[in-house]
Amino acid sequence: MSEETTIGEMQSLYDGYHFSSNMQNVYNPYSVLSAFSRGRLNSYWIASGSNEMLFKMLEKFAKDIPTLDGCLIDADYLEESDVNMIDPKLFLYQAGYLTIKSVDGNTYVLGYPNREVKKAVSELVLPMLLSKSIPDVSNEILQMRTALNVEDVDRAMLNLKQLIANTPYSTQKRENFVLEEHFRFILKNIFYLCGYSSANEFFPFQFVTTGSHNDVMDFFESLGVSSYDDNGYIYPASLQASTIVWALTDRLRMLDIENSTSEEVLGVTQEKDGTYIVTTDKGGYRTVQVILAPGGAAAPKLGGSDRVYRLLDDLNVRFVKPHPALCKLKCHEDISDMSGVRAKAVVRLMCDGEEYDHERGEVQFASGYLSGIAVFNMSIQCIDLMETGKKPYIELELVPDISDDMLADRMRRFAEVNGRRRVEAMLNGIVNEKVAGYIIKSLGIKASEAARLDVDDITSICDMLKHMRFNIDGFGSYEDSQAASGGVDTLQLRADNLELDGYRGLYAAGEYVDVTGKCGGYNIMWAVISGMRAGESAGKRIKDDQN
Repeated sequence: MSEETTIGEMQSLYDGYHFSSNMQNVYNPYSVLSAFSRGRLNSYWIASGSNEMLFKMLEKFAKDIPTLDGCLIDADYLEESDVNMIDPKLFLYQAGYLTIKSVDGNTYVLGYPNREVKKAVSELVLPMLLSKSIPDVSNEILQMRTALNVEDVDRAMLNLKQLIANTPYSTQKRENFVLEEHFRFILKNIFYLCGYSSANEFFPFQFVTTGSHNDVMDFFESLGVSSYDDNGYIYPASLQASTIVWALTDRLRMLDIENSTSEEVLGVTQEKDGTYIVTTDKGGYRTVQVILAPGGAAAPKLGGSDRVYRLLDDLNVRFVKPHPALCKLKCHEDISDMSGVRAKAVVRLMCDGEEYDHERGEVQFASGYLSGIAVFNMSIQCIDLMETGKKPYIELELVPDISDDMLADRMRRFAEVNGRRRVEAMLNGIVNEKVAGYIIKSLGIKASEAARLDVDDITSICDMLKHMRFNIDGFGSYEDSQAASGGVDTLQLRADNLELDGYRGLYAAGEYVDVTGKCGGYNIMWAVISGMRAGESAGKRIKDDQN
């Protein structure tokens, strides 16, 4: 890791404290010293001290915690008041959980100083909100992730229900608003487990909770499209995608709606009277409602193009920088000897010694690239890390069902009993022979027979089976990506109807929005649900205006 990258990572983790209006940055000294002494960038906040008073405060005001990031406080009050158990903002500022993020006159905006503290808050408060122990919550979330990784939806939903079973949710009365925030905060912390990613991590939850995927099923049933459930995957009974296309176009015909599919949209502008001009290569259209669903840049052979991100150049619409997603990852290491091999493994996305995500599934080794569904799912966050200058790597655990000790013992016993057999034979039946060859070559093991291996050799082999590392220095192009990440900034969208803030009657849906799903139908479902929601909102707006 370069000096510049190290400093940037330390800043993200440990910097960000401000104790006066001059906004002079201060690092957490304990965490910095811990990182230096241990030689590893990690979260050390929780270990910096134990305070019984702090835990009492967090328990007392746990339901208020979600509202404190970005809260306001009078500067004089903050600077002159003594710490107490009455005001959580004041207490948590004094405890280092909140800091001054900005100054507006005599008002301070408080928030979490850095990633380390934000993570610590989540780890401490979430079990309190759920009235469960930290180990119980961690275990339930781990089980939920595992269930999702093997596409066991029923099991994942059971885990989710067990986590939030006693959590009330109501928006009917003002006094219950804090309970709603309580519920939303909990789901925000685990929503990524449901497969979606966005620069605005809360947006997918906000949007999806306003409706249901059952609406999609009911809609297509109303069009005469029968479907069936295959282990959580929904298919038309005909097993033909053309069934969906035919049903939709037939519905347009019945409603006498003009359907123009041979025109390329070049741009959208807004007139002074609020109407929109949609310009195409064959002319233009004036309208009061526009739904933008042009897709993204992925899969250009199927119509994807980066030109869609320039359609709104004449409007003040923010975009999150797009890049390929659900794609293969380029390895720095030479893996050509393993080309064509498929292996079952636990795939971990790592950066600076910290795990960002993991998934169990199939990995495919190609010429210079890692591929497979598990890798595709890691690619979303992996590329995000690379875009910020970080150096992520993929770590494969090729034998996840055998403990470290059992694996080492198996290797030692093999060497004792089968000393004259080739070293490759030790790995036979554990991994593919090409993978075995790669391990031996990478470790520089010269011994040809098992008996000639020393303790360090066996330890190194076991360690590589458990932690086979591949440094990522590139990724696939749009041509071979299943989706594109980025798009219309969700902070500019209403979560209930996908209307762009400041542009009445202008909506964005599908892949054009900065919401990216993992493999397994998430992106298709997002496209359909978001398209339906935007269409329903546009139709309702027209009816309201007519009345």
